[in-house]
Amino acid sequence: MFANGNAEFITSLLNFLSIAEKLKGVERDNLLSNGKLESVASHCWMMGLMAILLAPKLETSANLERVLKLIVIHDLPEAKTGDLSLAKVLRNPSVKVKKNEEEACVMREIKEILGDSGSEIIDLWQEYENNRTIEAKFVKGLDKIEAQWQAVAFNRIRHLETIDSIYYTKILEGWHHKYCEHEPILLQMIETTRILAEEKMLAAGMYPDSYRNEQSPSVRFHPPEVIVSFLNFFSIAEKLKCAERDPLLSNGKLEPVASHCWMMGLMAMMIAPKLETKVNLERALQLVIVHDLAEAKTGDLPLFKALLQPSLVSQKTQAEDIAMKEMQSILPDKEGRTLYELWKEYEENKTPEAKFVKSLDKLEVTFQVNTYHDISYMGKLYDEIYYADILQGKRNKYCVHEPILLEISNTLTKLTADSMRKVGLDPEKYRTPSVKKAANATA
Repeated sequence: MFANGNAEFITSLLNFLSIAEKLKGVERDNLLSNGKLESVASHCWMMGLMAILLAPKLETSANLERVLKLIVIHDLPEAKTGDLSLAKVLRNPSVKVKKNEEEACVMREIKEILGDSGSEIIDLWQEYENNRTIEAKFVKGLDKIEAQWQAVAFNRIRHLETIDSIYYTKILEGWHHKYCEHEPILLQMIETTRILAEEKMLAAGMYPDSYRNEQSPSVRFHPPEVIVSFLNFFSIAEKLKCAERDPLLSNGKLEPVASHCWMMGLMAMMIAPKLETKVNLERALQLVIVHDLAEAKTGDLPLFKALLQPSLVSQKTQAEDIAMKEMQSILPDKEGRTLYELWKEYEENKTPEAKFVKSLDKLEVTFQVNTYHDISYMGKLYDEIYYADILQGKRNKYCVHEPILLEISNTLTKLTADSMRKVGLDPEKYRTPSVKKAANATA
């Protein structure tokens, strides 16, 4: 089944992903626009989208591939430690020291699971923590911008008061500005979100002056048009954190599309070195971040609908093209064109990077389905078509161009069969095209 000694790598990869997957279920203090708590994995996805747009605006250029890798990895230990809210750190700084120790322990555990293939992940996490390189400082700034923007961008500003009113004071005094002052574009972004916080507080009947202290900026800042367009775009893109897919997380909740994209990025980093045809990883990571972006407006197309009505796939592609062009029009010409071209490249599936990302899209969902303790829910959703789609190898067509991808796909097929047996289902029943409605499955 395995070639070139990949069995050990694939086993360690899946064990590692089983830990990393928990990051999709770890929640932060911030509310999404739909009123639900934001997952850490979705936060990381949005940081990646911000990086693609803001990196060309930096005065000191950063290596975008390195930046995107740091974004994927920087919160990884929280899959086991959970998130530590800013309010708790501000009230008791010692808890941050303890969390750093716990995170270092998690990263050592991950290194033990992955062996040599995990060296880069450890190095990336340490680079972010040290915050010395150009790339690490950029990512640290994005981390603060994304968090503060999410907290104030929608009509959820009073939610912070239910946690700790210290948030208002720190936002108004520009506490996060120190992470952004090395780059004008980052400083403009964080200051604009501070002003947005004031506006949202006033709209909610709150009085910003009652939370101010002597450190709060007194000079009014007028955001440049480019910053306004970016934030307007992010307000639409944020809906990808709210859009949900059918697969359940290991904690039993539905998977956000944005979290799915984050996991694909992690898989891309791990698998790319094993490819026979090398890909431009920077390009691949950008494709991962953008490939489902249109679903912020269209929503996800459930697999069972695509399997039963293939025409819906082409209809969705048309709707997504319209959605991407609408989002493109919000951004400055160059940035809008960049995102649309990335999305189009993925859809056309012709470049090595697009084919790689397309395969990751299929592999990630198959892996995710197997993380929940009872896979029988997929049969209830899909009238048994899902099992046939996997067990008959219909997804292998996306992976046949690369041995390692095909091996992972075959391994996940076996894992699916094992998961079915655990809940009393017979996988052999679904291995032939005679399964009801499965013969015409094309997705």
